[in-house]
Amino acid sequence: MISDVADVDGDGDLDFVRSTGSGTGGVVTNTLHRDQGGYAYTSEPLLAAVNLDEYPRFLDLDGDGDRDLVTGHDLHSGSSLYLHENSGGQLVLAATLAGTQGQIDAYGIDDVDGDGLVDLLCAPREAAYEFGLLSVYRRTGAFAYEAPRAYLTRHVRAFVDVDSDGDVDAVGNRSVRGHREHGPGSGAIRQYGAGTPGSLGIVPVLGASGPLQTGYANGELRVVSALGGASGLLVVGLQSSALPNIPFSGGTLYTSPILFSWPIQLGGPPGLPALGSYVLPIAQFAGIAGGLTFYHQVGIFDAGVAPGIALTNGLAVTYGF
Repeated sequence: MISDVADVDGDGDLDFVRSTGSGTGGVVTNTLHRDQGGYAYTSEPLLAAVNLDEYPRFLDLDGDGDRDLVTGHDLHSGSSLYLHENSGGQLVLAATLAGTQGQIDAYGIDDVDGDGLVDLLCAPREAAYEFGLLSVYRRTGAFAYEAPRAYLTRHVRAFVDVDSDGDVDAVGNRSVRGHREHGPGSGAIRQYGAGTPGSLGIVPVLGASGPLQTGYANGELRVVSALGGASGLLVVGLQSSALPNIPFSGGTLYTSPILFSWPIQLGGPPGLPALGSYVLPIAQFAGIAGGLTFYHQVGIFDAGVAPGIALTNGLAVTYGF
């Protein structure tokens, strides 16, 4: 079966990886097929082992812009993950990691701890069991990872940024939210609470992406799914709250007392629902002492709803050093 497709060698053609062989107890082979044009392909066996995972995936594991490959063993063989580095278009086995589970169906990458390095996420395929393990491998260098941390979760089918807020969400038969703070130096992000609808009943979302070190230009706060071209107000406090019916009946204020406010102007087509967005670089807060946690919320002025304003969720951000 064809497991995944990507342009491995950068020639503009799509190559694919295919798994062949028997299942439990048998030898499975992962083979790379390179597109030579005119429906012609060359075949390169990558790895063959008993109980090898039949679902390898192309991912940019090291953040260098090309597609690497991850595959694994199931528990019958002693669970392991095999990481192949894309080196000039050649897939070379670069690391073998201890696994926490078998029969992985979903692989993903995200900077979980905000240190600027993409980490590896793994989750099992749906089986007879109600729960599975979501495993997080924190990357520390080039194909170097810490020991995995496993979290009990419902089954995950894919890792995608569902709400375009800058982080990866786990999609399955239950929504999954994960959070980890790797010391105050790395910073941390936590979304909490629920916003109120804007035009067409669409709720704006406030999120963030790292690294969240003070003054680091690549970290940012982000508002998405708001009214295009609208004005808004970002409020920031030192404590979380859940004050009902503030600033209007049915709304909830998620930080109080408010330390300061920041007027914002959203981009996007003026007046069009859900197409407005706003990005604020973390470097704007260069004077903030590292290690402190601030609580944020944004109100979007929206004439399409009765209160005249739509609120985002709350967002807790610990700024690193």
